[in-house]
Amino acid sequence: MRINQKESVTPTITIRYVSWSLFAVMFGVLIIQILQLPEVSLWALRIIIVYIVFKNLNRLIDLRNIDRWGFNLTVIFIGWLLIQFFRATFYAEGYWMWKNILDQLLIILFFIVIIVSTNLKLVQEYYRLYWKFFLPLILMSFIIDKTPLNLSYVPFSVLMLFFALIPKNKKWYLLGLILFYFAANTQRNDIIKIIAASSIGLSISYLFPIIPKKGIYFAQMTFLILPFILLVLGITGIFNVFKMDEYIKGDYTQEVKTTNGIEEDDLTADTRTFIFENVFYTMEKYDAWIIGRSPSFGDEGVDDFWGINEISGLKGRFGNEVGVMDILLWYGLIGVFIYFLIYVRASYLAIYKSRNRYAKSIGLYVAFLWMWAFIWEKPLFETYFMMDLILLGLCFSTTFRQFNDDQMELWIRGIFQKQ
Repeated sequence: MRINQKESVTPTITIRYVSWSLFAVMFGVLIIQILQLPEVSLWALRIIIVYIVFKNLNRLIDLRNIDRWGFNLTVIFIGWLLIQFFRATFYAEGYWMWKNILDQLLIILFFIVIIVSTNLKLVQEYYRLYWKFFLPLILMSFIIDKTPLNLSYVPFSVLMLFFALIPKNKKWYLLGLILFYFAANTQRNDIIKIIAASSIGLSISYLFPIIPKKGIYFAQMTFLILPFILLVLGITGIFNVFKMDEYIKGDYTQEVKTTNGIEEDDLTADTRTFIFENVFYTMEKYDAWIIGRSPSFGDEGVDDFWGINEISGLKGRFGNEVGVMDILLWYGLIGVFIYFLIYVRASYLAIYKSRNRYAKSIGLYVAFLWMWAFIWEKPLFETYFMMDLILLGLCFSTTFRQFNDDQMELWIRGIFQKQ
């Protein structure tokens, strides 16, 4: 298997050092939760992770192996977010506002994962750590935390995109983990992402010879454009996709465990329309459509919907469950547009400029993630969002896209080899 020259000479110690740091995004948070350490521990962990990644940035990347437009869009996006961060510092007053904008700074710097994930050895080693230590983590989580749901199963659901290439004796283990989490989890976001990754991965893996190329192109364009169409239909009152009870009949409630005990959750309940309405109202109120309000302010909502937060004393709600709405609120249409172009470029390269079918499955899934950002997919310093960034990096990797199917199989099997 031919690997880019810069990747082949990257010191093994550097690869392992950084991959352990990325693994700590989940593992470290789990330990902090189990030991009930103060929040400052979480801040310290994230600062260390960001420091390690940036310290080794020059050793990890080769600009010749990164798509130029993908690299430029990523740098421009990070730059725009940093400009908004510095803008926010002029408005910052008091502990809570400073805490909010510094949290966002760490998330802004976290986007560098896109760039470092063009190093295929790093991504391979990261997945290997998950595969090696996840079963002990499940057992530890059961014993100490009484639940496995604090663990992130996203890396395993993403591996479904390469299912046909995974060694036979490992496929059953992977399916077992996916089915276990699918049965134990009650979060619609996680369940739908598992279904999406599995459906795309299995279809491309086994049905690729009979799938028309135009079908793949159409699916990509649908994922990228559909959110805008549905948004227009919703704003004009023609059709609101979030009001599922109007077009899905039947009882879809289930009992879920919460901090308040057992509660009923209606799976068809509209939990998103009010978020769009409140953010749009706030943007209009402050005429902040183009450049956003900066990370110093929250979403006030229609008729002061959120009021004053009792803990922080700040007006409005800092952040929402819909990823695109957060980007719009803080970074404006400029931020949303650049973010959209990153996903367009990544999915285009993976689908149109790759030599293997599995890159195309990633391209489709990346396009799906853009659509999903209108429902959830919120940028956070967490494993589930880091996997989005890793997939974007793989799309921008020239070496990854130039693999043929046999070379891709060798790379995937390297995840499961003992070191």
